[in-house]
Amino acid sequence: MAIAFQFDTVIDEFLARSRELIGLESSEDRPPRIGPAAAANEPMPGERIRSLFTLDEDSIRRYARTIGDDNPLFTDPQYGRASIHGSQIAPGPILVHCRYPADHGASREHGYPLANFIGNVAWEFYDVIRPGTAVSTSKVLREVLEPRGARGGRILLLVCEVVYSDEFGKALAKAYGTLVQVPMKSMGESRAMPLESVDDSQLYERRPHRYQAGETEAILAGMQDEARRGAEPRYWEDVAVGEVLAPIVQPPYALPDALSYQSLHQGLVAGYGGGVLGRSFAPAYRAIKAGWGYPDFSRLHPVTQWPHTPGDEHEDAWLCGFRGQPLPFDFGIQRGQIPQRLIGNWAGDSGFCRKLSMAMGRPLFHGDALTVRGRVIAKRIDREGESGQRYHCAVVAMDASNQRGETVSRGYASVYLPSRGEGAPALPIPLARTPPYVPYDRHRSQEWF
Repeated sequence: MAIAFQFDTVIDEFLARSRELIGLESSEDRPPRIGPAAAANEPMPGERIRSLFTLDEDSIRRYARTIGDDNPLFTDPQYGRASIHGSQIAPGPILVHCRYPADHGASREHGYPLANFIGNVAWEFYDVIRPGTAVSTSKVLREVLEPRGARGGRILLLVCEVVYSDEFGKALAKAYGTLVQVPMKSMGESRAMPLESVDDSQLYERRPHRYQAGETEAILAGMQDEARRGAEPRYWEDVAVGEVLAPIVQPPYALPDALSYQSLHQGLVAGYGGGVLGRSFAPAYRAIKAGWGYPDFSRLHPVTQWPHTPGDEHEDAWLCGFRGQPLPFDFGIQRGQIPQRLIGNWAGDSGFCRKLSMAMGRPLFHGDALTVRGRVIAKRIDREGESGQRYHCAVVAMDASNQRGETVSRGYASVYLPSRGEGAPALPIPLARTPPYVPYDRHRSQEWF
């Protein structure tokens, strides 16, 4: 009883300290500040943070491939110049590499006994993103919630708002990110866990999937059958409610898929202490010793007895148990971006994804394949801006599952399509000002779309 009380007290401390951060510019995921400037890492009210991630033809092409998308609109500058957009463009969720759309809340030395996961990311897009765009961001924690956990335990939700703007201050997009923090009694009072407790702290029961010949053939057939609309317009008038989108299929998730995501912003984002966040070899060790990463980097690998980071828990078979997982698992933030390919394939080059949201279910473990399906659930005319600009909108419901038929994410998209009478969607969306924050209970609901 005393141990349980002490544990709950630690969680209550985390909640109270995290709620003190609501409305403040986040200190997370800022560019590294080297030398004496690192001491001045405290953000100023209303400060826009200039991202070091460069949006150019090569980074856009590489990003598209990290989510399995080889659409020439994103990967071929020559194709882009001949398209309706007049240039190569980027998938909207590329902005996660400019600033991560989630906030971890309060921190302290050795951390809090919490395992964290991306729960949901909801996007509003206001324009296409082109090579050469310089992006600045603002990230603010907006809500700290404690709903009832499905298994009766405590669950904490930290909801942040990230505004992505161009060099002129014009909003390109907003993201509402929900980080799920799961209290782990097996960790005690810090973000560590005795090795003997790892097997008793699993959130799921899973072994690596062993594929039969028929399963492999089905995955290959799904990959082969992927259909892309391309330059041929999909007119709003031709879309019917109930229409089923051609699914997309990803082969089994593996270590190179995880590393491709991380590699894009490696060295461009600081740790909590403001310095360069090294992830490999001796620079990583020196960064840990200097306190440039998370305050709880001081944990030791159970086999090598070498310091490791929370990010390493995704890929390492010995460390994934510290996140409550029986196997190495994917990045939820990466999984949540893949469905934009479903929308882009269906809507074609002339379509514009206005809103996109994916709520995460169970992880996609290494070795799991992914299939994303969609269905049109509504059609309507939207009006935007003070002028009441008309947009022809289709709403798509999406479901993503692994090869076992288990749902790993669900969500929605609002897509502006060309009209036979009015042409392609007018971009950018006419905004007099950046729209206000949309609360958690609304931006995760179907009604928001």
